Amino acid sequence: MNESLEAMIGDFDGEEVMHAGAWVPEEVRATSRLTARAAVGGRFITSDYEQIVEGKVTFSGHGVYGHDDIGYSMYWFDSMSPAFTTPAKGKLRDGALIFENESAQGHG
Repeated sequence: MNESLEAMIGDFDGEEVMHAGAWVPEEVRATSRLTARAAVGGRFITSDYEQIVEGKVTFSGHGVYGHDDIGYSMYWFDSMSPAFTTPAKGKLRDGALIFENESAQGHG
């Protein structure tokens, strides 16, 4: 398994602050939970994410991360996107694995 992908495996809990803007009219505090596991014989990592506000899941997503001879890739699916997003390409930058993509929804 690729070391950069292997570092993503685990169960993670966190706290989030969504600042007032286009998505929410006023600041919202949430908790988050992410579980990432090796899949397909260790060739990929899958992750499941939930954002929880006042005890209710308000956003969820599923990621698939991989590495091959061409490089890193990430596929992301979530409860708010109107369509499938363009796969993000990843690069190692100063020891961090960074994914970027450009789609009709903008730059991510």
